[in-house]
Amino acid sequence: MREAGQTNADLAAACHAEGDEWFDGWADAIAPFDALAVPEALRHRQAFDARLASAPFTRRYTPPTTRRLPPAPLQPDRGRVASLAEIVMEPKLSEIYIWCAAAAAQIDSGVRACKTLVVEQQHVFPARRGVVWDLRTKGNDDGLYGPADFQAPITTHLDTAWWARMLAFYADQEIVGTVIDGAQFRAEVPLAAVLNPHLLSVAAAADKIDNEHTRFADCGYYGVSPDLPFFPRWLTAQGSVPKSDGHARPVQDVSMPREDLFYVNGEPVVSINVASGAGRRERDAAIAAGAEPKWPHEVKPTTADSMHDDAILLHAALYVWHAPVCAMMDDERDSFMQHSLAASELHKACVLWRRRLDAPDAGDLEFLGPQCLTYGFATASNIKQRVAWALTAIVEEIFDAEEAVLFALETDPARRAYIAERAEVSLRTGRNELRLYAARIYTDDCRFAAVGVDRQLGLLRVWRRVTLEFGLRMAAPEKRGFGVSGIWLGVMHAPPGVAIVTPAKRLATLYRPRAAIGSRRVIFAEWQSLVGSVLDISYIVHETGEAMYGLFWPHRRGHAPADEVHLEDFTVDKLQRWVGIIETCAGAPWSPRHWVGTPAHTPVEFSLYSDAAKADAPVPSIAGWFHGFWWSLSLTELGQRLPSDPGTRVHRCRSQPPKSPMSTSDVPAARCTLIR
Repeated sequence: MREAGQTNADLAAACHAEGDEWFDGWADAIAPFDALAVPEALRHRQAFDARLASAPFTRRYTPPTTRRLPPAPLQPDRGRVASLAEIVMEPKLSEIYIWCAAAAAQIDSGVRACKTLVVEQQHVFPARRGVVWDLRTKGNDDGLYGPADFQAPITTHLDTAWWARMLAFYADQEIVGTVIDGAQFRAEVPLAAVLNPHLLSVAAAADKIDNEHTRFADCGYYGVSPDLPFFPRWLTAQGSVPKSDGHARPVQDVSMPREDLFYVNGEPVVSINVASGAGRRERDAAIAAGAEPKWPHEVKPTTADSMHDDAILLHAALYVWHAPVCAMMDDERDSFMQHSLAASELHKACVLWRRRLDAPDAGDLEFLGPQCLTYGFATASNIKQRVAWALTAIVEEIFDAEEAVLFALETDPARRAYIAERAEVSLRTGRNELRLYAARIYTDDCRFAAVGVDRQLGLLRVWRRVTLEFGLRMAAPEKRGFGVSGIWLGVMHAPPGVAIVTPAKRLATLYRPRAAIGSRRVIFAEWQSLVGSVLDISYIVHETGEAMYGLFWPHRRGHAPADEVHLEDFTVDKLQRWVGIIETCAGAPWSPRHWVGTPAHTPVEFSLYSDAAKADAPVPSIAGWFHGFWWSLSLTELGQRLPSDPGTRVHRCRSQPPKSPMSTSDVPAARCTLIR
């Protein structure tokens, strides 16, 4: 760990030597390595198993062999119209506008004003039936609207020609075509307008949703219309879920309607998510019926994969290459929204909203039409993760070619022997196992680890080339991570080869299950996030899938993001067990998961800052900082007379903490480290 500072300095110097502002930004992303962040029990280098030299890298995902989806068939000609009034008959036309006004009023009131409205083909003039009408732009010839062109090319900032060229021989051609032709929901629904009202929780996040809509429109992700942009059209519900800090987070519910509704022919009205077949329940139902699911199973990389592969890299780094293991973390911006929808899908995603104050004065309503994948669609995560795997394959292909040249020029006997051994592993697995790097992308969060500063910089150059040539929009530099340590999926990977659940992450994770256990109720969106955090930690403590059993039960019941989930006894018992694990497990050394049993939990260290404000404070109290949380304790008159020696009963005192807004005293602050 003493060498970590020098390695970070070498990385920074190498970045600055590139003479490029982009690389300078990566040098700024290097955070000083805090050795005290590593629990004492994990600070000593582990004895590495010699079998790591011949261990294969993880291969969690193999791309399915698929074909490019054909475009939707062209629509028949049904003439031209001047407005929606020439498509929908009265009184249904008036009912649509009355409904829209009521739904918009609900945005600020949070009071239910309407239910889902279904407008079927019998409400359409006979001559205009059987097509989706595009009411966004009038034709140049006659100034009228016509049927939507389902084979119109997409508008995208991505270089689709480069994407097609780089993945010409990739097995999953369906995902290749999805980026080029636009995403298809594959939701076979009747030709009817289904207008879903917003969730009642929308009022709590209306201002945030306003800001989101403005930014999405400015980026070209959303089109804005004063009237329904398509007919028939699906309207998507907006809402919010409460956060632990008391604020609300916007959500989108594409699984409406949830009440029992039926078309005139007796068929049930199902949501776009259900009709797409991408949800867990729909996949399970298809498999149980002996049918092939519409979508391949979604597979994501895990913390366990990273620990396994990093153990192999660290073994090579310590005993053969005598170099450090470095890593870079990067993040995409607007991940889902960088991928356009096919023209045939645009009418299935629309948002009704009240007119924003800065919008043109064209009425009280506006309709936002996403031109891209958005959050809430069951297909979005599946598509984006498959794109991530394909992007990883491109990075690996380019960097493998560069590495092959260096391996061929290697003359050191020990390294030549290692290269030969890894080549034998490649013959055994049928994959390239001769790598001194590991690339992982979880949806849009990437982590690339490599042996040595030069190799890490070479991997960074490849990543820059790929993102620039593809046109991928990346997040702000503040979200990057670089150096010998860094956080990925909420877990810190650090010298001397350990994965650590940071105290701040642990406390944030503990807050929600304890609240859920106490009330036995939780908002479903929060439950999904909670289970995801527990799943990440399960890989570190080497727990099996059995430990997660019961936590996924609510996922199978079709809840909306803002729905309240009632926890059963079995689920509460499982959650209580996880609370004990999270409280006591600090981390684990990198190792292949199947080589070890369940290790003893490494003791956890918590650091508590405290300060005192007595007679000179408006409210006499003791206050401080505890891993991301301010705490305070009001003092009684007797308590104010107690001595305030900050060193009393302090296990370990360290650097000055952030100044508490509740403390006005000049008494020096103390940091107390508690070992559990």
